[in-house]
Amino acid sequence: MRVENNGLTDLMDAMKNGMKDPNKAVVKVFIILLGVLAEAIGAAVKQYTKKCYVPMLQNVMDKQALVRNEVMNATNKWAEAVGAELIINKMSDQLNVENPESRTEIFRWILEHKEDIPNASVQDMVKPLVTCLTDKSKQVREDCQKVIMVVMPLTGHQDFYDKLKDMKAAVQ
Repeated sequence: MRVENNGLTDLMDAMKNGMKDPNKAVVKVFIILLGVLAEAIGAAVKQYTKKCYVPMLQNVMDKQALVRNEVMNATNKWAEAVGAELIINKMSDQLNVENPESRTEIFRWILEHKEDIPNASVQDMVKPLVTCLTDKSKQVREDCQKVIMVVMPLTGHQDFYDKLKDMKAAVQ
């Protein structure tokens, strides 16, 4: 189950373009295939994270639970290949998008892998976490607080306080 990294650029370009297909059944197949490729390529798949994983992660906003489940299954395979800390970094960027489905799935995954948070770029997580504290969904706010309890001892409370200054007075 090993694939060499040589000559995969065209395949990964096709995989990236497959994430834009309007047919969700086709997108699901591409997501599954990206998970299989991550397993087969191993750590070398890291160079395709921006090209393929990030567009795949955007499908976590999909209303169809089956598509979101496939994204999370593929995410687990990518995390095994490249390390959960890199995946947490990419997911924290996605938390800026105001979507309850994606935030719920992302927080669930991060909380399952919270032992890897200290290895991630915790400074980059502060702003998305502060933003998620004002989410309409109670579940998202609660999960956000659980993640903050892990991140704040690593960054210090001042970073969170500084990000609050950027928000409206009513939100502060």
